[in-house]
Amino acid sequence: MLCSFFGVTLLYSDIFAYQVKSISLNVNSTTLDPDTSYTFKATVLPNDAYDKKVTWSIDNSSVATVDSNGKVVGRAVGETNVCVQSVSNTSV
Repeated sequence: MLCSFFGVTLLYSDIFAYQVKSISLNVNSTTLDPDTSYTFKATVLPNDAYDKKVTWSIDNSSVATVDSNGKVVGRAVGETNVCVQSVSNTSV
């Protein structure tokens, strides 16, 4: 598909070539005591992806919370999952 706006030509295929393909975390799991924290680091690939922004979420916010930078704070004894997702490609 090809679109022109004010003399600028954009090829949609070029945009998709730089789409986020995968996200990996620096660790698979961690253990926290209440009121301690750990910040996960997400690696977004490919390196030249046009939008590397991610969102963080957590399954059980009574056990731990996560902020927009991947910082997890333990709240209570239990287990939960931390999830990270690409903003530009929500299938990753």
